[in-house]
Amino acid sequence: MIENLNKIKKQLEVDLICHSLNGRIKYEFSRDLENDNLIRVTVYADNEKITEEFISKELNLQEFIKKYSRKNTNYKINSSSSLEKILLLLNNNLEKNSIKKIKNSIEKEPEWIQYLYKLRVEAEGFTI
Repeated sequence: MIENLNKIKKQLEVDLICHSLNGRIKYEFSRDLENDNLIRVTVYADNEKITEEFISKELNLQEFIKKYSRKNTNYKINSSSSLEKILLLLNNNLEKNSIKKIKNSIEKEPEWIQYLYKLRVEAEGFTI
């Protein structure tokens, strides 16, 4: 399980992340002490904790990441999954036009999602 999580961590932090944020976003995986069926995913930006999400241990993270990378942008930003929204905002395949298109929907999101959006926009040097 640990090796699989390390592989996923590398995918998220190196392979899938936009180049402008490479090295600035970190993921930490740990077991939830109160519920053994949950994995805690903590997301850090510039060494500051941004959010903590709990996902089912039953969820195959590898499959989740494959599935996420194939979905269209609109679907992901409208997803109820915070993890999908994070992956969308930080994905190296998200183009400038797509970033502009989701601006209005980001304004309705929690503050930490807005923060990640702003971080991405600034790191890319976009004017929106």
